[in-house]
Amino acid sequence: MASNLLKILGTEITTEPRATTVARLREWLTERTPRQVVTVNPEMLVAAQRSDRSKQLLNGADLRLADGSGILFIARLFNLPLPDRFT
Repeated sequence: MASNLLKILGTEITTEPRATTVARLREWLTERTPRQVVTVNPEMLVAAQRSDRSKQLLNGADLRLADGSGILFIARLFNLPLPDRFT
């Protein structure tokens, strides 16, 4: 999945299409293995800049999805690929 990641302020966020993400989540449900999925918003990125523990928690998640228009705005401002947000 490394090629489908966008790094913003040290946090990697998936850029894969919604259908791919939903398929991944469904697959994970059938595995019955605990996973951590976070929906990253700008406030979380700021918190991660202020706290190493917050950054570790975000970056340690199995999947980090863009949440909030602020994340999309940042991506578009820097012409970075980010097709969807998950609210």
